[in-house]
Amino acid sequence: MNSRYLNDYPDVLTPEEAMCVLSIGRNKINELLQSGQLPSIRVGKLYRIPKCGLFTYFETCYNHGMNNSPVQQEVIL
Repeated sequence: MNSRYLNDYPDVLTPEEAMCVLSIGRNKINELLQSGQLPSIRVGKLYRIPKCGLFTYFETCYNHGMNNSPVQQEVIL
């Protein structure tokens, strides 16, 4: 799925789906997941990102004025 609309995705996203929503690449999503900046759940070796984790990330970026955030363009929710 290549939609930018978050409502088009399931409640729990794969890193690939989150990459599409955030318009970022594999290296950046891995950095966000491994650093804990993007809330996620590990299932074995796999990461899963709850939609609420994306909202938490957006809120954190907004509240802290993270100008170096990869989310610098409008994301349609």
